[in-house]
Amino acid sequence: MPNLLDPRSGDQMDAPVGNDWRATLRRSVRLFSDFRVEQTDPARFYTALAADSVGQLAHYTDGETLQGTVLLDVGGGPGYFRDAFMNAGATYLALDADAGEMQGAGIVAEGSMLGDGMRLPVRTGSVDACYSSNVLEHVPTPTAMLDEMLRVTRPGGVLFCSYTLWWGPWGGHETSPWHLLGGRFARRRYLRKHGHEPKNKFGESMYAAT
Repeated sequence: MPNLLDPRSGDQMDAPVGNDWRATLRRSVRLFSDFRVEQTDPARFYTALAADSVGQLAHYTDGETLQGTVLLDVGGGPGYFRDAFMNAGATYLALDADAGEMQGAGIVAEGSMLGDGMRLPVRTGSVDACYSSNVLEHVPTPTAMLDEMLRVTRPGGVLFCSYTLWWGPWGGHETSPWHLLGGRFARRRYLRKHGHEPKNKFGESMYAAT
């Protein structure tokens, strides 16, 4: 395991390729079908999304596998992506800001870090690929996270970031589609209807990524 510990940080870090990545109707239908059970069966959705992500990322590296690639997953969460990336040959490292999210799949794997995506505790230019999925809309300053992802990626490496566009139909996550009338309005409406706050609180843990 390479030494990726950022000297500025006191944190200690332990040290089949996905589905067709091309933009096709079949791929869109497959992903949307899995997305429909994101709340009731997250393992199914995120496992499918991980396989799809591996296919995309492999295309941007050598086009086949991620063999030998040191990959940092910013916002790795409960670890659904870990097996997919490791099965493709990557050395997988993950960071999340929420300890509860990291334990969502029942285990905190080796190579996992608790930290801030806007201040990555990782050495400059030390990873081959820096990956993030559906995290950018949860940080108050997206450009700071992107700058950090770029910093830790070696010259010639790959930075891969996907996120949920605010003006899309699911931009407000569980408060959709009412977010289109305003994030704070959607949050208040959710509270009135369900008697509790949404998991993704606009202005605190979710922002308008446009």
